Amino acid sequence: MSNIKNAFKNGKAFIPFITCGDPDLETTAECVREAVKNGADLIELGIPFSDPTAEGPVIQGANIRALKGGVNTNKIFELVRELRKDGP
Repeated sequence: MSNIKNAFKNGKAFIPFITCGDPDLETTAECVREAVKNGADLIELGIPFSDPTAEGPVIQGANIRALKGGVNTNKIFELVRELRKDGP
């Protein structure tokens, strides 16, 4: 069974959303690890982009802060590779 299918085995799943790089990638990693410790079934990682107007003001602000901090997809994919080392 895939991890995604397994997350929904009880019909619903807890899936927090975290914008990568807000305020920095180290904090993103800490938030992901804490979400896992506190029962997240899956975690949606938001990749910041420069025109997130449809996302609303909170996520738009997070995207702008992350981009100003120099976050890019290469850094995010490296973060994900490191987080995957934590386990399933």
